[in-house]
Amino acid sequence: MGLLILLFLAVIYVLLVSLLISYIKPWWLRPFVAIIFIAIPTADAVYGRYRLHQMCDAEGGLRIFRVVENVPGFYDPTSSPSEENVRKYGYRFSEGLGADKKIARLSLGSDGAIETEIGDKPVSKYIYQSQLGDLNGKYSRVEQRIVVIETGEILSRAVNINFEGGWVERLLAALYDARGSAGNCGSTITSDLFTNTLKPIKPTK
Repeated sequence: MGLLILLFLAVIYVLLVSLLISYIKPWWLRPFVAIIFIAIPTADAVYGRYRLHQMCDAEGGLRIFRVVENVPGFYDPTSSPSEENVRKYGYRFSEGLGADKKIARLSLGSDGAIETEIGDKPVSKYIYQSQLGDLNGKYSRVEQRIVVIETGEILSRAVNINFEGGWVERLLAALYDARGSAGNCGSTITSDLFTNTLKPIKPTK
């Protein structure tokens, strides 16, 4: 339905512009006026993509400032502890949010079964953080990082910026009660962030 409304408005716009141009004299001004009216619904979209490219070059993507070896595990307060972090990536434990917002810690028992502990404080020295920010209404910014809990040192950062599009694209998205997405820097897989920053303890032979 939203697409039909937008198509209807586009047809009306083209008809009105064509009618207006037909009254313009001298005739050689008509192409210039046409260019102006074409730019009205598209200029901010073109410039917005150019600005997105600039912002992505400046801060987008994954940046690792320091790699830490022999890390037993880390704390992720954005989700429950991940069994995959233990079984697939080789960490001794994985900490996250458990029931009643307490700290839940998963580890691998000697029999190969997952064991769960509940506590009030994480034992991890490192924390995964994720932050969503709004930039001037047209851009949204997602930053993921690995931080040293005790000092606040940022070990690595992954930034992705999304451009919601020009005003026509945002209007179309609004008709579907959604946010537009006309381009971004390319999202970073979360596992790439922590596995390239926090190297788990190597298993003994």
